[in-house]
Amino acid sequence: MKKLICASLLAILMVSNGCGLMSGVKADETLRTMDVIFDYPNKTNDQLYILANTWFVEYFNSDESIIEFQDKENGKIAGKYTFQHGNDIYYYMIKQTISIDIKNEKLKLRFLNPVYKTIRSGEGPTHDYKPLLSQKSIDVARLEWTKASKSLDTYIKNARD
Repeated sequence: MKKLICASLLAILMVSNGCGLMSGVKADETLRTMDVIFDYPNKTNDQLYILANTWFVEYFNSDESIIEFQDKENGKIAGKYTFQHGNDIYYYMIKQTISIDIKNEKLKLRFLNPVYKTIRSGEGPTHDYKPLLSQKSIDVARLEWTKASKSLDTYIKNARD
């Protein structure tokens, strides 16, 4: 009987730790999008476009991270990027849309529509992406978005003309 109780408790603990990222308190819908605006008065729009495009290619190196749309004339780059997050039991591929708009020596970076799929667990991978909705999972995504934003800013500021 003790073994059964211990095994049950262990199973509950493992499931709650593994699923904890994707379940729990639902995040406010406004947190599923993040905009960051940078001002680069010493860079032309053409320079910013080239640097942002190059940064995208260098920074996002997953096979699922792709540029889907580019329009140099209108200063627009858009695509998808992915990152992995997990613990010893569950791993998730988190994918979101990223867009960059360049106008008047400013760059607007936008992250939106985060979704996830399980890529490894005791039950095997899932193939369909599901919306990222829990507060914990949105916090993970926003932390990654902040990291990416800082990387872009540093990349542009350190670029040689």
